[in-house]
Amino acid sequence: MAANFRSDEAGSAIVDWVGFSFYTSEQIRKMSVKKISVPECLNIKGAPVIGGLYDPAMGPINDNESCKICGQLSSSCQGHCGHIDLATEIFNPLLFPTLLTLIQNMCFSCHMFKRKKEKVHAYIAQLKLILKGDIVSARRMSDNVTGTDVVIDPDDEYNDEDEDANYNQVNFEQHTWTSAQHREARSILIKFKAERIKKCQNCLRDNPKISSPELGTINILFKDAMMRANVISGQPMNEMSSGQLLPSTVKGHLSKLWKNEPQMCSFLCDIQQKRLDFSLGGKGYMIFFMEVLLVPPNQFRPASMNSDGREGA
Repeated sequence: MAANFRSDEAGSAIVDWVGFSFYTSEQIRKMSVKKISVPECLNIKGAPVIGGLYDPAMGPINDNESCKICGQLSSSCQGHCGHIDLATEIFNPLLFPTLLTLIQNMCFSCHMFKRKKEKVHAYIAQLKLILKGDIVSARRMSDNVTGTDVVIDPDDEYNDEDEDANYNQVNFEQHTWTSAQHREARSILIKFKAERIKKCQNCLRDNPKISSPELGTINILFKDAMMRANVISGQPMNEMSSGQLLPSTVKGHLSKLWKNEPQMCSFLCDIQQKRLDFSLGGKGYMIFFMEVLLVPPNQFRPASMNSDGREGA
């Protein structure tokens, strides 16, 4: 049977934008109704263990049960999230490649990007033009940015004191990059990350070699000649030790980088997330680390039960 369709009943709402980002530890704890602290999921009778991954607070696991939080049956309860506090913070595996690139481009002495400050400002000017929709002008600047001499248009003059305000105001209503803007912005980001500079062009100090033998591991290597040169120039010896960098140590370095290079760092994170996110402010580097894991509601991860009622493998 053919359905009758009336044009005046057609949907008129459209989706303006869709964006994705990462929850902070504070946001996860705020939305969580239960801290998971017990390794067992179900007891010998197949019932959920309090504090386990199927704690009743995160929603019923059987159709005839009601939710302990909202009181609704399984068919009506949307479920509730829990969380797991990690024993120690770890690197966010999804953003580890970007994190590694940031560390490799950062000076460990002055905690700025190793390229000239004027060149970083030129990259920022390009990104601001792209965000305003002036892609043609941004492309015209490309030759000046990639060359040895950087030329910045007076209209795009950079002001350290107003950088955060300028970035937040540059795009008043837009929440996310358009596909064209994101494509152009990523091309700028690729050029920015591709430059490998050993000696910082700002403080003129040599920097250690940063490598990652495996995902989630960052190693730092100071050569003897580099250490002698940096000590002579005034850098403390205790700041130059080779070995593996712990997430807490990397976070400390990034916090200083964000303080010294807030606008470029914010752009890098926003391009990575494909959206504009001003909520983190000067702590945008927190997306590279994980202290808490969000546990989805029970209904989205039903338990696998054996014939004897125990949880399956």
